[in-house]
Amino acid sequence: MLLPLHLLLLMLLLLLMLLLLLLLLLLVLLLLSLLLLLLLLLLLPYYFYYHYFYHYYNYCYYFYYYYCNNFRYHYFRYYFRYYCRYSYRYYYRY
Repeated sequence: MLLPLHLLLLMLLLLLMLLLLLLLLLLVLLLLSLLLLLLLLLLLPYYFYYHYFYHYYNYCYYFYYYYCNNFRYHYFRYYFRYYCRYSYRYYYRY
């Protein structure tokens, strides 16, 4: 005995919705994998060429140069006394 037409159409609609949901899930997974691959490709040079990147200016250099060598903050010299002990030349050493 065949099912009535409206039930067949309803089942077909449900199958189509499931298929669309599956396609959407696959699309999201593809986008996430592409994002991960892009991130990996962006981080690969820093992983393989660490010995070329690690001796660049660090945060101590930037802190000293911004706060301790700026006339705008010369009232806070006593406040930054502990952080301004070494010069930026010392921090650039490697």
